[in-house]
Amino acid sequence: PKPPEEIFLGLLLMVLSGIFSSLQGFFAKYSALSFPTFQVVFFRSFVQLILCFTAALLLRINPFGSRDNAPILLFRGLLGFLGMSFFYLSLSLLPLGDATV
Repeated sequence: PKPPEEIFLGLLLMVLSGIFSSLQGFFAKYSALSFPTFQVVFFRSFVQLILCFTAALLLRINPFGSRDNAPILLFRGLLGFLGMSFFYLSLSLLPLGDATV
């Protein structure tokens, strides 16, 4: 059995994940009132790019992966872009509760 500290930490991280996911949806919905959907997607992706490159540099990890995995990583990036774009588009067109369920 796991110690109670690990269980509590896991539950706390799950609650924080839910809170931050809800805040992201709220702010994306709010920003979609003033900006086009793909502009919101671009700036969210830009911030994520900066954070990921910074983390990769600090951890001394190649942010591009190995050459063997390049086609798979490009395909994953394309699917991630499409998924995020359609999610933000649904946030801009639907009520927040319907778009996030």
